[in-house]
Amino acid sequence: MVKKENYKDYLKKHKKLAKMKFRVTIERKEETMEEHKIIILNDQNSTASLQKLVNKINKKAQKYGAEPITMNISKPYIKEFTVPSAYATHDIKATTNGDMGKVKHIVRDVVINYEIIKIKGGWKILGSVEKTDSKWNIINGKIENIGDLKQYDLAWCDHCNKKRNRKKVLVLEDADGNRKIVGRQCVKDYLGISIQHAIFAADFSNYISGLFSPLSIPESDDEEDFENCFTLKKFTEIELLARATVAVMEKDKWAYRSCKYSDWSTPDAVQHIIQEHKNGYSYESGSKIRFHIDDFVTENSEKITKEVLEELRTEYPEEFIDRLDNSFEYDLAVMINLGHTKQEKYFIGMLGYRIGKRMEAKKVKKHNPENSEYYGSIGDKIKDVEVEIAKHRWCKTSWGDSLMICGFFKGTDNQFTAFLSGKTDWLFEDDDRIKGEVTISATIKDHQDRGYGKQTVLTRIKL
Repeated sequence: MVKKENYKDYLKKHKKLAKMKFRVTIERKEETMEEHKIIILNDQNSTASLQKLVNKINKKAQKYGAEPITMNISKPYIKEFTVPSAYATHDIKATTNGDMGKVKHIVRDVVINYEIIKIKGGWKILGSVEKTDSKWNIINGKIENIGDLKQYDLAWCDHCNKKRNRKKVLVLEDADGNRKIVGRQCVKDYLGISIQHAIFAADFSNYISGLFSPLSIPESDDEEDFENCFTLKKFTEIELLARATVAVMEKDKWAYRSCKYSDWSTPDAVQHIIQEHKNGYSYESGSKIRFHIDDFVTENSEKITKEVLEELRTEYPEEFIDRLDNSFEYDLAVMINLGHTKQEKYFIGMLGYRIGKRMEAKKVKKHNPENSEYYGSIGDKIKDVEVEIAKHRWCKTSWGDSLMICGFFKGTDNQFTAFLSGKTDWLFEDDDRIKGEVTISATIKDHQDRGYGKQTVLTRIKL
């Protein structure tokens, strides 16, 4: 009989004991540690999502008495994957058997360490088993932990020692490896925790695996492994972009036209060529004409492309990637070693700048504009005069498009400039490159000096 004056103290004492009885504790032993390994893409989206998932798991783990998980991420490195055709994009090259595709990506290894949740008294929850359509199925937990369900009498409960029709039971294992079956209604009394808590303990490893699957890239080429995982893609090949970039710049006298300062920049021109190559045709006068990148590049541009790519691969080998930070050099090293890139304009810009510098260093300056003098007199008609064309540009005017050409009278430093309208085919080679030298007839329209040396302005110019 509890005395009235001590009743509140009695109640507090027993409530505290009750809480202690039902509290979950973790047995921190070496054999309770588990690892979950995944491979993720080395990008901001993947790493940010990874950290969010870790925070989510730890929040839930804290609620159910599990220790926080820990995560270790490796340095980035390049890995080649073999992708089943059913899960590969059309851009991934097929291998000889036609079933698989190979693609390289820069990735990181991630190791998640966590502890198996053991209940007070050394109990370990292997899983929950549920009856659906008169069949018992493992809903939570690992199948290999539970084994063949035929070894259990799933109608029996080792807590209440009764056999009856049940919808859900839990399979438990003690510290000695003995297994018990406990019905859903008896979990609270037998273990001192709720059924939700017990299911989380059973399914902790699957819960972790399920959350990380959308970020994980499978290491095997088994199609089943790819079903719920990250989709691998291969973008435009570096070699294709390089070939088109060098060919376009060769046509433009090795000048790189930036997107910032040009309506039709070098990246625009290159991407246009790439698209025509992928389509297999281009449009000329409204008609479809067969087109392939091999038809566009020249022997000289092909040679320069190989030289430049070889220089880049030597300058930025794969082992450099983990030494560089997120900089210009890092991005270039990654693109070169992967062999493909989503950032087409970025790569074209980096390559175009390098090629421009390379060709500028090789260029022999034949003329000095500071020494330029006026040619002839205004109004003179000149005939059979050899000129060297240095620059050209299409200009839009109120009277239509005009072609501006600038250069030097051959063998001198004397500059000329002219605007041409109408037919200009005689100025171009068969591959649409402008000729370096031509012999012309023209009329001297004006003499001018706009700060770039004296220039003779020509009009009515023709071959």
